[in-house]
Amino acid sequence: MVEFVELTSVDNPEYSQAIEIYEEAFPLAERQPVRVIRHRISTGLYKAYVGRLEETGEVVSLAFLWPFKDSDFILLDYLAVKKLVRGQNVGAAYLASMVEVLKPQQKYLLIEVDNPRFAPDESEATRRIAFYQRNGAQLMKDLRYLLPPAQGNEPTEMMLMVFPQYKTPQIEASRVRDLIIQLYREAWERGVDDPYLNEFIDDVADPIELV
Repeated sequence: MVEFVELTSVDNPEYSQAIEIYEEAFPLAERQPVRVIRHRISTGLYKAYVGRLEETGEVVSLAFLWPFKDSDFILLDYLAVKKLVRGQNVGAAYLASMVEVLKPQQKYLLIEVDNPRFAPDESEATRRIAFYQRNGAQLMKDLRYLLPPAQGNEPTEMMLMVFPQYKTPQIEASRVRDLIIQLYREAWERGVDDPYLNEFIDDVADPIELV
């Protein structure tokens, strides 16, 4: 069994185990430097969770969440499962636990996923989207989203998802544009004049269907 607990201190030994999983799971261009992760947890900008085996206490998953200011959306910035336990429903168990937290608050996770058309491994990107959909997330259909580079100078073509199921079958383009601008500003410290943002933001148009 895996239990999910909030990680509130970078001095906790579980933090080091979580960082090992983080560095294993994400390519360099999508990873914030570890010093940034450390700062965000230390200052409370992140809500950080680890999944640990009840039998041994070993950390086998991590989730870093960024609550947007004055919003009903929370960015699921990173979710990763240790390679040795992938395929054992650890990620699904975490999402199920989040439903109990999010629904009473009427909050939703905003999830960034690789666009399969541009991903290094198309089948893996497709499986990841299907995994989220099986567990109650919805894809913003045909919406292009560029993830600005955390390190380097190449953005990543991605898509956005909402978890759990949204209150309506569509979401207004103006709402999505505001969310993306807020994401760029708060999580990436990039303004409305950012070239990556302006490459796609004007193309966000109604209707945006959730599938």
